Amino acid sequence: MTRSIMTILCALILLTACSGAWAQTDKGGLVFMGTAAFSTTSGDGSVTVFNLSPRAHYFVADQIGIGGRLGFNSVSSGGMTFTDVLFGPDGLYFFKTSSDELLPFAGLGLFLSHHSNGKSTTGFTFSLHGGLAYLLKEHLSIFPELSLNLESRDSNSTTTVMIGVGLAGFLY
Repeated sequence: MTRSIMTILCALILLTACSGAWAQTDKGGLVFMGTAAFSTTSGDGSVTVFNLSPRAHYFVADQIGIGGRLGFNSVSSGGMTFTDVLFGPDGLYFFKTSSDELLPFAGLGLFLSHHSNGKSTTGFTFSLHGGLAYLLKEHLSIFPELSLNLESRDSNSTTTVMIGVGLAGFLY
């Protein structure tokens, strides 16, 4: 699985690095974004976390991208594994700046989520997120992102604040 993820990321980097025009957020463009994370902790109780979240957006108007997201999260601790899978629509707005290299953005999404820890539950997750894409090459950027996720599953609700870094490829 790790090899497949690396192959996809390398293909995205090659596609975006070899294209000819400057990254665009104009109507008709595409942006492919993704974050991946892995952490492991040892001590009294070891915990391993793996997270993958690819997404794609089509610019329906200048600066406005509509698309979808797929998320996968796995947490292993004490011989037990908990998994979360979510998918659904996601929207982004890219703000205009005087800089050609910085693209601040804000977005929101509503996702169907499925949680499994021996028994399965399904719910909804609302995400409010934003970040700053820094263009490394004409079509390739790295972005830090802050996300507030509100999840409702059965009669339980949780709030998660996440910060991460990802890659984005702009195609025009």
